[in-house]
Amino acid sequence: MTSRRELALNLSLLLVSSALSLVGAFAFLVFYMPVNPTVYQLDERCLYRLIPGSVKVFRHMRVNGGSRVTVRINRAGFRGEELADRSLVRRIVVYGDSFIEAESSPLEETFCQRLDALLNRSLPGAPVEVVNAGVGGYGPDQVSLRLPDELRSLAPDLVIVAIYAGNDFGDLLRNKLYRLGADGRLLEQRAVLSRSLQGHLARSTEAERVDGGALRRLLTALYWETNPRQVEREAGLPDRGRHEGLVAWSLRASRYEYRNYVQRGDPEVVNLFGDYYDADMVVRPGSEAARWKASLMQQVVDRIGRTLAAQGTPLLLLVIPCAIDVCPNRHFRGVEQELAGKPRSTLTDELAGIAERCGIPCVNPFESFLAKSGSTHLYYRDPETHWNAAGQELAARLTAERIVDLGLLEPRPPS
Repeated sequence: MTSRRELALNLSLLLVSSALSLVGAFAFLVFYMPVNPTVYQLDERCLYRLIPGSVKVFRHMRVNGGSRVTVRINRAGFRGEELADRSLVRRIVVYGDSFIEAESSPLEETFCQRLDALLNRSLPGAPVEVVNAGVGGYGPDQVSLRLPDELRSLAPDLVIVAIYAGNDFGDLLRNKLYRLGADGRLLEQRAVLSRSLQGHLARSTEAERVDGGALRRLLTALYWETNPRQVEREAGLPDRGRHEGLVAWSLRASRYEYRNYVQRGDPEVVNLFGDYYDADMVVRPGSEAARWKASLMQQVVDRIGRTLAAQGTPLLLLVIPCAIDVCPNRHFRGVEQELAGKPRSTLTDELAGIAERCGIPCVNPFESFLAKSGSTHLYYRDPETHWNAAGQELAARLTAERIVDLGLLEPRPPS
């Protein structure tokens, strides 16, 4: 029989072995998987922005294959490789939201990388560099505030501003960075982030600090993995009733936002990442709220155009169609019934009209997306309804053709 002493020794060896294994696993996570659940930090002017040099891993849901995508932010604060020597390239900067940042897509499949490849094949002269200035959750209001400083530092030959038809009208109300004056003019105001959102973003920023950052990243990842509902509440995601249709839920949220911000003037920002469909623009286009949102969007787009015109930099507006409008039957149960009889192109047409009234050239790929969607999936499946590789390739091809047709990029000879 085994003596008590031998049992104690074996138990001690087992505990030591387990402890060493845990230490080894912890060391691997800390030093070989230096990733954070998010790559955003607080910003006084734009509410938040990407953390330069940060890394995260996006994990697809099972319905979209369950694969993982590593997202790397370069030293300048943009997704992708480090910026090239400005004197050697013709530079295009693309602003937009999560469709442009595209954290759900491998880098080589993103709109910006596809546009880069297409233009370098079709345009003679110096190489073209397409800079991905997209930030998940951004609206054109945040883009307008970033432009003055970044135009000086990036010195682009062309700027593309992508506006997502699905929810960017609503972003202007959620962000509370601008409002319309009594005379209809654009007024800039200082928004106030809720304490919940401040904590949500500060936790990410702390995790990226150099001193002890690896430990913070690990603890933050564990917290976010084990408390998904709390993270949703921190981020400001609105609750949806169990049996509530997507359009009905969006209408309810839109009414609340309009009352809260426009009618009551509440400056506190409680939602940065909980976007939803701009259903009021489609279902009730003549309502006071819909007209106000359209007017605010036009004023913001006009400000972007005037900022770039003052610098002599060409601007191209890209309207990104929403899956709800292009192919709802593939993604959203019951939406076709909720939107029965409503034109599918309402949101993209409104944005294209704004671009025309502001004198800005525009790419509106709605008809091409609608035609292509009959045979090809252009978006990830719900709830990950961002455009996939096919959608980004199609948009990049249409945008490249427009740039070439309009001569927006001068054929500067190689240095």
